[in-house]
Amino acid sequence: MHLRLNELENTVKESEWYKNLTEEVRKNVSCKLYELVPRTCDVKYDIPKEDDNIKYVTTFKIETWRSGNYRVMFLKMYSITIEEETCYCMCEFPSVIGTMKIMEDKHLARFSHTYPGGVREEGSTTAAQFTTEDKKLQLGRFYYTMNSTLNHFPDCKDTARVLLFNDENKKKTLSKVLMDAIKKDLKEENFQEKKFKEGNQPPQIDRLESEELKYEFQVYVAHTDDDEEKAQQIIDHLRKKGMADSDIFDADSYLPGSSWTKKMEVASCKCRWFIFLLTKNALQDKSLNYNVVSALGDSIYRRKVRVIPVVDRCDNLVIPEALRWITYIPFDINGRHLESLYSIVSGKFLFN
Repeated sequence: MHLRLNELENTVKESEWYKNLTEEVRKNVSCKLYELVPRTCDVKYDIPKEDDNIKYVTTFKIETWRSGNYRVMFLKMYSITIEEETCYCMCEFPSVIGTMKIMEDKHLARFSHTYPGGVREEGSTTAAQFTTEDKKLQLGRFYYTMNSTLNHFPDCKDTARVLLFNDENKKKTLSKVLMDAIKKDLKEENFQEKKFKEGNQPPQIDRLESEELKYEFQVYVAHTDDDEEKAQQIIDHLRKKGMADSDIFDADSYLPGSSWTKKMEVASCKCRWFIFLLTKNALQDKSLNYNVVSALGDSIYRRKVRVIPVVDRCDNLVIPEALRWITYIPFDINGRHLESLYSIVSGKFLFN
């Protein structure tokens, strides 16, 4: 997909439709692709039928060759009109998320759940029907994984945006969600860097709930002593992107002389995001499973998407049982994982 997304802007601007627009109207055209991710996972295939403010305009055909295979993608351009203002964008519902709604409605799957206690104090696991909480978890994984993927490829950055929204909120129509996103993107086009907003931003998936937890810090990077340099690289990148020092939990200063487990326990209560370096060094720690379950019980047992493991590429990778349900970010020697982490913890992707 990324080989086609980077051609999107040129395709739009070279089209007869765009060339026939006045300069004033062009200012309201977004060349990004908006992936619509509703809370209920209820996918709509005929978008104009869902909102009278949205009208079909034209279709763009993008052709490319990848690995010797011919690929083609069709994207629809829509107009969004609210009162006297009209903007234009390409948008779609990822069809894969509709599967989650079907699984929930028809009980077509069973997921393993980890519960406190049990064998070797690592927690017990049992199978249970696919629940609303499972859907929320999988939706969160999809949301963050898609954003991370888009940021992984330099030529794809800012070509698409994932819009996570509460489709049960009748006051925020689909046209309003899109209009707000388009106007925000067009306004920020002249800024090369989008600085981290002041204050702690809640995880996008948690904003779908009526109540939100408050955290003293934004992020903690958990690591062994051997991985201190890799952890510092992540912290330095977050600071460079504009995150305040006061939003980064410094466990060594806050809890001098404390054990790794104790630092994780305190951080799990005080920090919204928990970046966990699962490198070769960390995975050699035989007590890792117990430490993880002890420190991150809330996120694991309630299956909240607050833990972000960064996994080292290595042979014989053994991931703790308690963390196998979480989406991982691969550690990259060229630093590509840094932007993926920032995109998640900064809350920079638009939520509606």
